[in-house]
Amino acid sequence: MKVTPVEEFTKPPKEEMTKVKKPKFRKIFSRYADIASLNGVAIIKDSKSPIVKAIWAFLLLAAIGAMIYHLYSLFTKFFQYEKHAEIDMSFSNLPFPAVTICNANIMRFSKQDLASAEIQDLVEKVSTSYKQIVDANDYNSISDFDSALDFLDNSSQYEDQEYFYDDYPTVDDSVTQSEDDEVDASIFSKAESQFQELFSQMDVETQRKVGHTLEDLIVQCTIGRKPCRNFKNFTVTTTSSFGNCYTIEYKNYTASKNGPDGGLELVLFLELDEYLPGITGGKGAQIVIHPQGSYPFVEEEGIPIAAGSQTIISLKQIQIERLGDPYNKCTNNGDQDFGTYSYTRSLCQKKCALSIIIQNCSCYDKDFKGLNSLLNVSSTLKACSGSEQTKCRLNVTKNYKDEDSTCNCNNPCSESIYDKSISTKQWPSKAMARSLIKEVCNKSDRCDELWGLNSEDLQENFVKLNIYFQDLNFEKRAEQPNYELFQLLSDFGGTIGLWIGLSILAIFELFDVLFQLVHCVICGRRK
Repeated sequence: MKVTPVEEFTKPPKEEMTKVKKPKFRKIFSRYADIASLNGVAIIKDSKSPIVKAIWAFLLLAAIGAMIYHLYSLFTKFFQYEKHAEIDMSFSNLPFPAVTICNANIMRFSKQDLASAEIQDLVEKVSTSYKQIVDANDYNSISDFDSALDFLDNSSQYEDQEYFYDDYPTVDDSVTQSEDDEVDASIFSKAESQFQELFSQMDVETQRKVGHTLEDLIVQCTIGRKPCRNFKNFTVTTTSSFGNCYTIEYKNYTASKNGPDGGLELVLFLELDEYLPGITGGKGAQIVIHPQGSYPFVEEEGIPIAAGSQTIISLKQIQIERLGDPYNKCTNNGDQDFGTYSYTRSLCQKKCALSIIIQNCSCYDKDFKGLNSLLNVSSTLKACSGSEQTKCRLNVTKNYKDEDSTCNCNNPCSESIYDKSISTKQWPSKAMARSLIKEVCNKSDRCDELWGLNSEDLQENFVKLNIYFQDLNFEKRAEQPNYELFQLLSDFGGTIGLWIGLSILAIFELFDVLFQLVHCVICGRRK
């Protein structure tokens, strides 16, 4: 007799096992309805009335639709990355900015023998014509002022520079003078421009030799009432517009006092007898106040200082902090290579323009020799010279637009700017001028010549600068997002709680149901 194992009687058929293990969709939803935190689900399950079920189903779907629209508006607002600026006033000792000083005269008259033959010829001819005009008895004693400087247009050695004036349109003559006027007010400006062009063609060493020296320019220097005439904190930059410019930068000095006692005081000796007649158009100096480590753009950002005056510049520091991506584009200092200079948008734009000149004109711009080191200029590449290369350089400079370039010159993510309040007065007095000449005589062999000047000329030889913080309160402007991530998460929770009554834990209940449904579908496909 055959004995049947007990297991065969107790083990259910394979089809019944599948039915037991395979959950039903309806059973999953029914189980969820019993424990769901989602408003309306339990009523829809337990109600015996089809009308009640339909009403609550409609309300639930409408609430879900409103919730989706509400969430869409929240995420749209977040991804617009709108921002605002918060202004905060703080009090602290402030690092003193760098100050760059230039004499308005490019080259000393007594050093013209070190310059090129073209410059010497230009200076001689312009000086002669200038003297004739100055010494004229009256307006009618010179029949034609244009012919006095006719060589500027007709001399063959300057014909390569003619396009400079053709490419840059001037003001309509009818606006500035009548057809009968005999004086061309721009004739000396043209002489100055041609001199600057020839000056830029000289090597840097010669440019610095013919320019004004720091020892002659600075008569007195104090910062925080302490002497600063040892010159170890001065660096030189040479430009074709102002010659030698000197930057004073005390990196370890912070202003602990507001007003003149905590600032910089300079007395400058202009050496007016060294000015180039007819080429240097004005008497005085040019200064730039800029953050430490930044490049001084003397022409674009400079402040003109009149001869024979005291100029008082009080500063207010404004610190700007930008958010950067994704709110806006900005550049951190160090993201791009600018050598010893810190990043500024102006420096980036200038570097970009200089690189375009090298690419398009196969030469480098002589006006910014100090910046060419940032471009890794090849030793075989020469400075732009001749009519074709110079015209190419000027066209690039004129047509350059940062927004059309690929240089990505964004605003710095963090920068300091200085709001300036400027006032001037006549300075020095006659007695003070004589006293200052005595200091100049201690380091000059032209003492007798200077002492013989009349009082007015003597006074005009000096300039006094006072630069200080108006107060030690500085303004901080920081960008802040209008809608932050934490606010989005808070509003997200409030939205789903408002419309369908869900919390974070209730959302996990939904995930659990979805997981069971997916598992059910996968198991069904396998069978």
